[in-house]
Amino acid sequence: MLRSKMQRGETPHDPRALRGLLLSVIALVICAIWFFGFVVHAALNPVPANRATPPPAVQPPTASTTSAAPPPPAPDVVTVSEVIDGDTFRAHGPDGRDRLVRVLGIDAPDLGRGTPLADCVAGRARQFAVDTLAARVTLVAVPGQPDRDADGRELRYVTLADGRDYSVAVAEAGHATVSYPSSADSSKIAAISQAALRGAGPRTSLWSECAPSPPPPPAPPPPPPAPLVPPEPVPEDDSDSTSAYYANCTEARNAGASPLYAGEPGYRPGLDRDKDGVACE
Repeated sequence: MLRSKMQRGETPHDPRALRGLLLSVIALVICAIWFFGFVVHAALNPVPANRATPPPAVQPPTASTTSAAPPPPAPDVVTVSEVIDGDTFRAHGPDGRDRLVRVLGIDAPDLGRGTPLADCVAGRARQFAVDTLAARVTLVAVPGQPDRDADGRELRYVTLADGRDYSVAVAEAGHATVSYPSSADSSKIAAISQAALRGAGPRTSLWSECAPSPPPPPAPPPPPPAPLVPPEPVPEDDSDSTSAYYANCTEARNAGASPLYAGEPGYRPGLDRDKDGVACE
């Protein structure tokens, strides 16, 4: 009857009928909301298919994956054959090739190019190099920097057999000063500079030792010569071994020889008082 009244445009006035209609509308709205939420959830969270995932495809090896990184270069170990001065020497490696090496980071005095004082200091530096580079050493190049200088010498740092850096050792001993060439390694220059500061004292002592000794003071003047004293006259001996001798005239008279004449045996001027050539008259 309610439906027939609604079809005729009549409004029902039964409260129970209105309440039932309202509950029906609410139920429909709830069902619509639930269905819409289910659809949205299913769209956002799809259920995976129940099948095994195929393994990833294996890529064939390529040249870039099979080639290994190039090995690091072997240490450049050489044997020193001749020391020229404190920063230059000749050496040869396993191939026997003669190599002229200029040590980086230092500057040692050159032999034969200065005064005797400078040559003395250069000789001390060379002797230090001879003693220190006696064993095999390792040459270290600086990547990206010139390999040789204008004289054709290989520019290298030198690592000694005990692991020390030669440039640091020679600077610390006072035999070389720090040098800043364009091919130098800045990290090594700092250590060499510190070594040169420590070597300032030995370097001063070295120059002092090589300095020529001052000339000796002049010798004192000789003492004045002693005055010449004439020797005492030797009594004149008027007699010879074969002549007679009389100590006085008494002795001559007692001998019966008086008077004595000049030129006769026994005559002598000492007995001739008046010097007339007749004694003991």
